[in-house]
Amino acid sequence: MKKWIHRIVLLALAGPLAEAAIVISGVQNIEIPTGMDGVYVDLSDGSTSSSEFSGWDVNFFLGGTGIYAASNFQPVREGTEWSDAVLNLSANSTVTASSKFYTEGINASSDHLGSGEFEFTVGEEGYLGFQYTADSIAYSGWMRVTLTNNTSGGIIHEWAWNDSGEGIVVGAFVAIPEPSQLLLILSVFLAICIQKYTGIGEFCCAHPVKLREKMSRSKAVVYLLSHLEEISHARSCVAQDAKLKHCIGK
Repeated sequence: MKKWIHRIVLLALAGPLAEAAIVISGVQNIEIPTGMDGVYVDLSDGSTSSSEFSGWDVNFFLGGTGIYAASNFQPVREGTEWSDAVLNLSANSTVTASSKFYTEGINASSDHLGSGEFEFTVGEEGYLGFQYTADSIAYSGWMRVTLTNNTSGGIIHEWAWNDSGEGIVVGAFVAIPEPSQLLLILSVFLAICIQKYTGIGEFCCAHPVKLREKMSRSKAVVYLLSHLEEISHARSCVAQDAKLKHCIGK
């Protein structure tokens, strides 16, 4: 079943005009069946099948115990051999061209479940990083998954990659910024926070001194980002966005 793949476009505000895009799948929640067939996925459009098809990139099987990937999809590993364990990366870490990948072709992993620091805990969400090659260009990306030891099915929740060829922040829809783009990235990250969190408007209005006393928008962004733990998770942001604009000012 094909599903839309979205893009977030980042335009530099300082220096020469430049453009890069974070390609995101949106929440897919693709089931990883138990058994050897599993599910094959085409990252470009979200297509899936229980068997190989033209354009497939990665195959999860045995509920996520096994990972088998085409040569253009190379997960971040503990080493550079084709069967080295795929790593469970922490949110806000980075995937870049210097991350460890196998680079020679089809690859697999079966030792990535466990209780170690970089292992996937059975039944809990984690992130795998990857290098995705299309049209001879390698892109850095991440995928949020829940893997199991074949006692129940796993889930491929969502994925994203940076189509500029630069690195990407794991779990976030932002690229690793160049210095001239840092302010822009912070602004984009704030917009994402508005979409993912509620309470941001109340938080803003509860701190009127710091946010209103001649504080620029960029400084307000940094201040809010430093207090994200105080902002509760929720589903809607329309009303909160209006409150945020009221507090910070246009």
